Parts: sequence; C-alpha cells; structure tokens
Amino acid sequence: MLFSLLIRVLTLTVVFSAAMPTSSDETPCWSYGGDDHRCTQPWRPSKRFGMFHRSPVAMTSSSFKSRTCKNANCVPPARSPCPALNALANEGLLPRSGRNITIAQTVAAFSTGLNFAADVITSFAATAIAQCSNITNTTCTSFDLDMLNVPHAAEHDGSLSREDFNFGRGNNHDFSPRVWAQVMDYWGDAEIIDFALAEGARRMRFRTANETDLPGWFVPKTMQSLGETSFYMAAFGDPVLGNARKDWVHYWFSQERLPFALGWKPTQRAEITGASMAAMIAKMIAA
Repeated sequence: MLFSLLIRVLTLTVVFSAAMPTSSDETPCWSYGGDDHRCTQPWRPSKRFGMFHRSPVAMTSSSFKSRTCKNANCVPPARSPCPALNALANEGLLPRSGRNITIAQTVAAFSTGLNFAADVITSFAATAIAQCSNITNTTCTSFDLDMLNVPHAAEHDGSLSREDFNFGRGNNHDFSPRVWAQVMDYWGDAEIIDFALAEGARRMRFRTANETDLPGWFVPKTMQSLGETSFYMAAFGDPVLGNARKDWVHYWFSQERLPFALGWKPTQRAEITGASMAAMIAKMIAA
C-alpha cells in the first residue's frame, strides 16, 4: 500500500470514535446459520479496546468475502489489499464493515492501534479518498476498503502477501498463503528480520512477480513496496533499528490481526513519524 512520505500533509486534530456499528444496517454478528439464519457466532466485547471484538477464529479478507449475508440487516464487509487496514477493521479500530471510513478515523486507528503519527497516515488516507472520488465520479469524504482493490492504483504488484491481479487472473486483495510462503521460505530460520532480510524478500517478490505474471502486466512500484516493508519493520520492530520479530510479522500478515496474543503492544516503542519512516526507507534502499 501507498505510504507516500514526501507528500505535503495536513495536521489534523482527531477525536477517536468507537467503530462499533450503530445503525440498523450493520448487525453485530460474525456468521449466521440454520434454517432461520440466526446468529451462530456473535461479536463479543473486547477487553482490549472496550469495543466489540469477534469470536476467536481466524479472520482474513477471504473469510469475510466468502460468507454470504443471509440476514436482512447484514451488509457484506469490505476488505482491501492492505493488511494494516484490514487488521484495524478486524480489531474494531476502523468500522468493521470496512465502509465509509474518513481520514480522521484512519489517522486515529493507526495512532491507537499501531502508534503511527498523523504525518505518516494522512496522505495515505487522502489517497484512498481520492480513489473513491475517481471510482464514483463524486467528491468523496470517506472511502470503502474494497475501493483500494483497483490494480496499479493504491495497490502494487509484487506484494509480500497478495497475488497480482494479472489481467484478472489473480485475486489482489485476499491473503495468499502461496505468496506468503515464498517470503517465509526466504527468511528461513531467522527469528528477527533485519534490513537485509526485509529488503531481500521485497526484491525477491518483485523478481518472482515480474517473471511469472503474464507479459505486460507487472508494474514495479518501488516506493509503495518500500513503504509496505518499512511499515512492518517499524510496527513490529524498532522505528530506527528495524529488527522486526518474525512471529509478529507472520501473525499480522496471515491473520490480519494485531499480534497481541504474542505479547506485542503498540506503545512498546517510540511513535512512528514521517521522519522515522523516511529514514527507514533510506536504510532499506541501502541494504
């Protein structure tokens, strides 16, 4: 996903609001079953954020999208190619529906859930708003996560965890165990991902995608790819030193949730700013 750190951004004063749906068109239920389509797996209160949280089963964008709404009040949740946005929605820090997300909500969710400063996230959220405007031909003030599925816009080829759209032959928004296995194999037995391992995996995925995509499809969006890698290095390692814990990174990508269960906390290191992300990208390029 796009983390453009060179774009001039606005300074926002953000008031975080709980993302639990309040309107009647979003039912707090994970799945329905039976002839009467009753709720078989309800949301439960979260001890973590004081909001609603799903029952403890693996939840990825594919499992969201594979479920059919059979309740009259059910709205299919939207999910994106971005594991960070999906995880924040799955944790309830963004609207669980993945719809009508504002810049303020995005900045607040990344601050609360991942300890990222507004100067990193604002331009990213503004890009999503702009994409909504392009899709709907209107002036948007919010976006839906699945609007980011447009190939070669906010998303990029050679993802660490997604297939390339590849002229419609690939699914560019759901987590791909096949693609992620390439990254995990590259890292081998390492428990800590340093800059060399992170950059090596990123370049490996670029090479593999370029070699295996249909001719003419692959577009190397290097800065977006560097932003993706620097993001997880800062979030699950150190915003200066990198050195991300592989188990935390694996949990985040594969489960599309934050790795609280493995001992991670969003405030265990300094706030991640635009300056620290730019410095990390420089270290990635030099690795």
